[in-house]
Amino acid sequence: MNVKRILEELWNGQIAPGPNCGVGNPEMEQLCVLLERNREELELVMSKEQMEILRKYADNVEEFQYLQRVQAFSDGFSLATRLMVEAFAGDGA
Repeated sequence: MNVKRILEELWNGQIAPGPNCGVGNPEMEQLCVLLERNREELELVMSKEQMEILRKYADNVEEFQYLQRVQAFSDGFSLATRLMVEAFAGDGA
């Protein structure tokens, strides 16, 4: 796959690194299992009002994590672009 095609797919939203992040990573998969188990345990002991507060908190955390992933991708892309420009421009050495 060439760079132009990758950039076009990225621009068109055909490549989305976020949703695949952590897939196949045993540590992250185990953490997902623990998160789900703990959420289920909380549901058993919390009132509806407490669950609503927890749901709002979880929504905020999810939004924050999304913004972190966007920023990390942007920072990584920016760094990769600078490295590519440096590599192609070279200093003659």
